[in-house]
Amino acid sequence: MKRDLARERLKEIRTLQGFDAAYKAAGLPDRPNEKRNTKVKRLSRLINRKTGGYQKLDSKERRRINRTYRSNKTQKALVEGRADSFIRSENKNLKAARKEARDFFGPDGVRPNPRALKARLSKFKNLTKGDRDRWAGIFESSRDGGMQGDTLRREYAKAIAKVPNTALPPQVREVAARRTLKADRAVWRASGSDLTFADWRELKPLERYGA
Repeated sequence: MKRDLARERLKEIRTLQGFDAAYKAAGLPDRPNEKRNTKVKRLSRLINRKTGGYQKLDSKERRRINRTYRSNKTQKALVEGRADSFIRSENKNLKAARKEARDFFGPDGVRPNPRALKARLSKFKNLTKGDRDRWAGIFESSRDGGMQGDTLRREYAKAIAKVPNTALPPQVREVAARRTLKADRAVWRASGSDLTFADWRELKPLERYGA
């Protein structure tokens, strides 16, 4: 299927900036007293191919979306949105890892061990505002060309690898494993390594992702 860049950009705006920003970017009608649900369906028909009544973007909508997306204001908002999204995602996994640690090492766990529990909880603390600001800087640097795409992918893969799959509850592991595999593949391809992907993944984190 041919890639539809304007539709992807509209979807990204909706995901990272919210419905109102995406609706405005598409230039859709904003009639007085119109129900919110009607507007939601109207926008969804431009974004989701599986939605009933899916509509392709016309040339005017494409130009408007692309112009809005490339604007400095939107790009800065998307950088902030990506940082917030990343931190939310990581903190969700860190929270799951802490729960798994309590279930295993806690007072009523499988193998109670206060010392091990304390160490795990300390290791899997939530990311802070400082971490969020650092990632905003990483995304901003990537946007401005200061950090190449492969460097950004390596930073991302290194970050998510800090929460080992075995530390997560069973119901979370499959999703986390797919995400880690996808990130590692991107880093491996960008590295140009002579090793097979399987052998590359056997390397130590410092050898895979760098300092």
